[in-house]
Amino acid sequence: MAITTHLLPTIATGLLGGSFTHSAIAKRCCVRPWRLPLGEAQIAHSIPSQQTSPILIATAYTDLTLPTLRQGDRGRNVELLQRILQDNGFLGAAGVRLGNPSGAIVDGIFGEITASAIRDVQQRYEIPVTGQVNPTTWEVLDVHANPYRSPLPWVSTPASIGNKLTVVDLQSADWKPRKLVDNLDDQWSVVGNVGTKFFLRTTQDAPRFKVVTMDIAAADPVIADVVPEQDSVLGNASLVSGRLLISTRVDVKTEVRRYTLDGKPDGMVKLPGIGTAGGFKSDPDDSETFFIFTSFNTPGVIYRYDVASNTAQVWAKPKVAIDLNRIAVEQRFYKSKDGTRIPMFIVRRKDVNVAAPTLLYAYGGFGIPMLPEFLPAPLGWVEQGGVYAVANIRGGSEYGKAWHEAGRRQKKQNVFDDFIAAGEYLKAQSITPQNGLAIQGGSNGGLLIGAVVNQRPDLFAAALPQVGVMDMLRFDQFTGGKLWLDEYGSPAREADFPNLLKYSPYHNIQPGKAYPAILVTTADTDDRVVPGHTFKYVAALQAADIGDKPHLARIETRAGHGAGEPTDKIIEETADMWAFAAHWTGLDVKPAK
Repeated sequence: MAITTHLLPTIATGLLGGSFTHSAIAKRCCVRPWRLPLGEAQIAHSIPSQQTSPILIATAYTDLTLPTLRQGDRGRNVELLQRILQDNGFLGAAGVRLGNPSGAIVDGIFGEITASAIRDVQQRYEIPVTGQVNPTTWEVLDVHANPYRSPLPWVSTPASIGNKLTVVDLQSADWKPRKLVDNLDDQWSVVGNVGTKFFLRTTQDAPRFKVVTMDIAAADPVIADVVPEQDSVLGNASLVSGRLLISTRVDVKTEVRRYTLDGKPDGMVKLPGIGTAGGFKSDPDDSETFFIFTSFNTPGVIYRYDVASNTAQVWAKPKVAIDLNRIAVEQRFYKSKDGTRIPMFIVRRKDVNVAAPTLLYAYGGFGIPMLPEFLPAPLGWVEQGGVYAVANIRGGSEYGKAWHEAGRRQKKQNVFDDFIAAGEYLKAQSITPQNGLAIQGGSNGGLLIGAVVNQRPDLFAAALPQVGVMDMLRFDQFTGGKLWLDEYGSPAREADFPNLLKYSPYHNIQPGKAYPAILVTTADTDDRVVPGHTFKYVAALQAADIGDKPHLARIETRAGHGAGEPTDKIIEETADMWAFAAHWTGLDVKPAK
């Protein structure tokens, strides 16, 4: 049973409405921002060409082929799909599209490929066939990781995979696929085309991405750089009204740059401030497009952008029950233990100009960047006068592949050093009082919180590890744990074992040291990071002589790793965590107005 806010009756009186009650949270958490199309894979495009017949471009993320799928035989088809995906490691959040050799796209499944998801699919799933096609062997055209990452939901899936690129002439008699890229070494996505010249975004010889062209009319198409790799990460790219619009990630913030089709710089798209922008999808000949901008104090505003005048106007803006004009977003930089410059976002009310209880969040793994986006739950903390900080530590992809590589396997300690340095910086700069720092992270971020608490228990007043990987010597023995071997290393390898043992939260609890208050959260049906990690970790905490502050577990029932969690459960869990952290950091919680 989950801990309720009655645990701390004088504190737990509302969230996001001025205090930490579940009802107050509900009034605001139900306002959900539009999803950003950041990192969206270009799966399949039926592209009307100016000079050739319509063609199909498809990216293939796996060499898997499926045996015969029978139209209308939904039970057999789903069972077959489930088994093949699970046998090949696709256990997490994924999108699946199927196609046959003739090029027909037949269906899609989106969400977690789990037993519960399959049960749901079994109730509604059939394989519809486009046209008169013999359903013989079907290729998996796309199996890709969920590109979105925020505290809720957690997605522990590697962010970088390669894909193939295939073209099909839909006007030909046989729809014979022609493979343009026949390996899985790099990422490829279609930006757009002018006749038979295609603009592609790729990581080929460019870990931070670049834009190239390929004229598919040639028997052996030549790849030519248009916008080469830059110091910043090249995100989305679009072809609109004779211009390339390219979103770049500069120090984690989005900048949108314009280029002519031959790669010459053509100015910038002005954005409202520090934040994340995405979209800019349109037909190449359109004079306008739309994009979405979000930040910690901006809930997903949609803008209409005119290419000719290089101007943008608000097209749609959601209403939220909080005065966002009171909230300031700031970016700072600090040095980690080895001197590496680390960015960090700081969110607080504009009238908070003294040290205030702080909630520090980070993830640090699997190449997943922590981008500025609107998150209702942390604003409850900020609205009460607290500070919310997000550290862009190594292990993510804020600065591309190298940033990820610097925080994985044998270099995992860099992740912990970066986070510890963030806490030290917040105190040294009088942003946070000496006894007022709470820390939070989920999944791989839960591992982060467990590790840094062991290494620096004196630095933190409260810790909130969520669905964390706490036993680094046995993580590969349960559900999808083997999928993480590339990130962490293998406990079965002599070269990896000592490193894993050195930071494993469960194995490194320090008796005799005073630990902060800890509220560990999990769910009883989490099949990503099994709740056994939390059970063992909390049992070890409670058995150790580590001071008299509480070390508790909050176990949600009928819930999993976070994705798809009902709003009421999110509200209850957030209220419990914020109440716990407020008590131990000294945040003065006032009743809702």
